[in-house]
Amino acid sequence: MARAEIERAGLVAAHNAGVFGTGALERHRESGSPREIPGENGRVESFMKTLKAEEVSLKQYRNLEEARRSIGHFLDEVYNQRRLHSALGYQPPAEFERDWHEQNNKEAAARQHPL
Repeated sequence: MARAEIERAGLVAAHNAGVFGTGALERHRESGSPREIPGENGRVESFMKTLKAEEVSLKQYRNLEEARRSIGHFLDEVYNQRRLHSALGYQPPAEFERDWHEQNNKEAAARQHPL
């Protein structure tokens, strides 16, 4: 992908020619987390490292459309559904979220209907 095409598409080119979407960074900024907090930057850096190592560096995309489709598939089907995350007790994010909602629903029901 040419640098001009990358810039027009709103992507960030890494120093070693890796290409990443800015969506994750924008969501991080919009989350209300100040950029000055080093721990917050670490999460984004870790995510970008994972995305690059497990998806972007392993493929050669023919065009921007293919890159978006392939990276989207990786995020939706691999990173969120199957990839184990140590910070989540070695569960995929989707499973962790389902368990969390289930537990909160049980606790809310218990508060409404005490024995």
